[in-house]
Amino acid sequence: MGQRKQMQSFIKFVNERHAIYERRQRGDPYPWTRDLLLRKYKFCNVFRHLDRGSQDFLKLAAPGNMDPLHALFRATLWTVFNKKKTWQRLAAAVDLDKWNKPSDIKRKIAPMLYDVVDTLRNKDIAVFTNIYCRPQSWQHHGIPVSKVVINLVTELVSNMDITDKFINAKTLIDAALVLTEIYSIGPFFAWQITINAWWTKAFQFHDDDRALIGRGSLAGLRLLDGGKDKHRIFAQALHACKKHGPQHGAMRAIDVEHALCEWNKYVNLQEQIRCGKKIRTDRLYKSPEWIQIDGA
Repeated sequence: MGQRKQMQSFIKFVNERHAIYERRQRGDPYPWTRDLLLRKYKFCNVFRHLDRGSQDFLKLAAPGNMDPLHALFRATLWTVFNKKKTWQRLAAAVDLDKWNKPSDIKRKIAPMLYDVVDTLRNKDIAVFTNIYCRPQSWQHHGIPVSKVVINLVTELVSNMDITDKFINAKTLIDAALVLTEIYSIGPFFAWQITINAWWTKAFQFHDDDRALIGRGSLAGLRLLDGGKDKHRIFAQALHACKKHGPQHGAMRAIDVEHALCEWNKYVNLQEQIRCGKKIRTDRLYKSPEWIQIDGA
C-alpha cells in the first residue's frame, strides 16, 4: 500500500476510534462501530488523556495543587506502579506527601513502600500492570524489581541537578530528555513520566509538536513511510490529524504518538487474522452483551 493510502488508513482509524468513544459517552447502544476489529478487540483512545490509565492517574494520584518536586515524585511513582489496586494499597499505607526535602523520601517514604510491595509479593498479588510484563519473581542483581524502581524514583527526585533542569524545561520533549540523564531511564519511560507530571499542572511545559517516539509508535511510522525519516513522517501524520482528525485540530503530538502505536496494533491484528494466527484472549473486548450473559 502506498504512503498516501496508508495515511488515509491511519486517519480513518483515528476518527473511527474516537467516534466509538463519543458514541459510548452519548449512551448509544452497542455496537458502536461497523469496524469488526474495533468492535471485537481492545484499543486505547486516540486522545491520550481519555484513556482509563490517564484518568486513573488524574483521579487517584494527582490531587489538587502540588509543588513541582511533589508532582514529579507522584508522576514517577505512578508511571511504574500504575496498576490501580497497587496504587490504592500504596496510598492507603503511606502518606506520599509527608516529606519536605528529597532526602526524606529515602529515609521515610521508601522503607514504607518496600514493606507494601514485599507484602503484595509474599501474597503473590500482582504489583505491575501487563504493560511492564514483569513476573513477580523478576530480579535485578538479586533485588526484586519492585524495590529497584522505588530506588529509581528516589534517585531521580533526589538529584537536584536533574530536577532543576526538569522544572525549568520549556517543552515536553526537553523535559523528557533531561530525565534520560538518569541511568536506566530510557526515552520511552522518560516520556511517560513527563506527560504524567505535566498533567498535574505543576509545570509550564509547552507541546511544541514534537514527541519522543516509542517502539510501537515507531512501528506505526514505518507503516506510513518505511521508517526512512521518522521526523518528517511524524510531522506529516501530525498535520494530517490536525487537518482531518477528530475535534478540528485538537490532536497534539502526544496524541499522535499514542495513536500511531494503536494503529500499528490494528494493522498487525489484521495481518494475524488474515494469516489465521491465534489472537491473545486478553486483546478481546468484552462487550455489554457478553457481560450480561456472563452475569446471568
